[in-house]
Amino acid sequence: MHPHMFVNPYRFRARLGEHLLLGAVNSVQVRYRPALEALEQGEEVVLTHPEISEEERRFLEQERYIVPYRIEKGNRYARQLGFFSFWPDDPHQRQKRLEAARVAILGVGTLGTQVAYLLAAAGVGQLVLSDKDVVEPSNLSRQLLFGQQDIGKAKVVAAQDRLLSVNPTITVEAYHESIESVDQIEERIAGCDLVVRAVDTPQEIAFVIDEAAARQGIPHIGAGLLETWTMVGPFIDTCTGPSLGELITPPKFVRSPFREIPVFGPTAFWAASYVAGDALRYLAELGQPWTANRLLYLDGRTGRMFARDLRAGAAIGG
Repeated sequence: MHPHMFVNPYRFRARLGEHLLLGAVNSVQVRYRPALEALEQGEEVVLTHPEISEEERRFLEQERYIVPYRIEKGNRYARQLGFFSFWPDDPHQRQKRLEAARVAILGVGTLGTQVAYLLAAAGVGQLVLSDKDVVEPSNLSRQLLFGQQDIGKAKVVAAQDRLLSVNPTITVEAYHESIESVDQIEERIAGCDLVVRAVDTPQEIAFVIDEAAARQGIPHIGAGLLETWTMVGPFIDTCTGPSLGELITPPKFVRSPFREIPVFGPTAFWAASYVAGDALRYLAELGQPWTANRLLYLDGRTGRMFARDLRAGAAIGG
């Protein structure tokens, strides 16, 4: 038992008559008495109080209602540290893993801008941006790093400026370029801990990124849009599992060069949240990514979601 224990302010606690309600889901009721007042008030806890049983002490520690550290409210990442506090170990160590991480985002459009924003705000220490395009008026409906003043600017430059204003403690590298070959991608992602697939041309680019990442031993994740459908995943780590090409057969058709991709901002945000969430889960070591070896689908017309295990081949409707 640690000599100093503190109430975890991010765990749900409430008074219910003569009981203290602990936990928002699958709540536990504990008989309230003065010895537990600290849990309600959010103070340092004295676990040696005779009215607190050994079983209660173990429960409070194991479920992290009391923890051997304090999260300062003034910390930029305080609420995120609070989320991390639901896992074992000091959440500050998980934040340090993010600060030491380097992530390449290939494509700074609908998906890439939103993922970049979330990773920068979360404190990922180094971001590498690569994109060949400039900001156009049609981008402004969902690419949140850009404003009217950015029209005509290289996307990576405008994004770099915006991300550094969001979080000046990180570094952002910007490369205004077209990358289509394995060798080009290898050069750009060298030294990264993770790659985000956020570029959709040429048609086979996801598999090119997969090959480059496999050569470097770097995990990668992405998402895509097709008509009114949004797809997320899979998260690929060839150090521990199959490659993208082993899970998905590259398409044999050739897309029409005259096609346009419809985009509904909210469904794109849904995809970006999953991609960024998996990136942060992996980098902070919170457990297996949500999309490890599977695809998530959102039908934009009905709001129904589906998950498909790529190794089992089964699709499950939700």
